[in-house]
Amino acid sequence: MIKVLSLVNEALIRVGKKTDPASATGSLHAKAGYLSDKMTYGYIPKNAIASGNQKYALDTETQYKVSALATFTKMRTAKVFFNGVVRIAYDAMYVDIGASGARGYVKTYKNDTVVGTEISIAASYTTYTQDIAVNCGDEIGVWGAYHSESDCDIKIRNFRISFDFVDSESYGVYVCNP
Repeated sequence: MIKVLSLVNEALIRVGKKTDPASATGSLHAKAGYLSDKMTYGYIPKNAIASGNQKYALDTETQYKVSALATFTKMRTAKVFFNGVVRIAYDAMYVDIGASGARGYVKTYKNDTVVGTEISIAASYTTYTQDIAVNCGDEIGVWGAYHSESDCDIKIRNFRISFDFVDSESYGVYVCNP
């Protein structure tokens, strides 16, 4: 980050004063000025689009004790530091540890607010996916619960986030300011 800014500053010093507007065909100073104007806190603006290109994975299987009767419990989360849309995918199953009839449920959350529909999960692993719009600093994740009087645990594995970066100018989205 500092190296990029120092390169921009060095280019500005070597070329002199800006004499024409920033454009693809303008002077080197104008191009460096254009780049400098587009940078915030040292980052060139990027925007994410959901894709099959996996960028983050927590594949470890973990069993969670979840709350009964529609009180959802946070299970797996990740924090993003860019804007755009990501694809979240995970395998989930419920484990009936009490009387028969327990049923596990999962929901996708962003910043402790539901962004996905409630999904009734099976007693064997099934993969679930959802695309989620995110902003810099958002926490996204999977929460679980069961809707019965008997106990139920939920197992999660292969928690993955997939996306590709594209230039934000194409989408009119600006880089986040922490």
